[in-house]
Amino acid sequence: MRRRSRQILPPAGINTERLERVVPDIRLKGLKDLDMLNIKVVSWSLGVFTSISFLLCVIYGLIVPPSLHMAPFLELVLPAFKWLTLPGFFLGLIESFLWGAYAGLVFVPIYNFFYKSGLHKATFSPASQERGQR
Repeated sequence: MRRRSRQILPPAGINTERLERVVPDIRLKGLKDLDMLNIKVVSWSLGVFTSISFLLCVIYGLIVPPSLHMAPFLELVLPAFKWLTLPGFFLGLIESFLWGAYAGLVFVPIYNFFYKSGLHKATFSPASQERGQR
């Protein structure tokens, strides 16, 4: 069964000419540039994500028995980190943020490079498969 795409109309009483002047059409600006990742946003997001993950690992280690601690793993992946010391906690928090930011700094240029090369056009989307298109 084929799905029909519905046209979205503005609410009654809205002056579309004025709206088009205020909110320019995204397609005219170039959708390709909007699909690329912003290195600053991704790096900060991953840095905050890994910092929150570190906090959750420390909280988990304080709640569960010592045999289930994450301390050996954290001491392995975070240089100079020592379990359950105040300097070790802050050092681990900073290091985990830096690991996340590093991942963003490496990932985004690679993603944007392959996106610019047109590799994304070779993939199939579920909607295009229903229509039998690539």
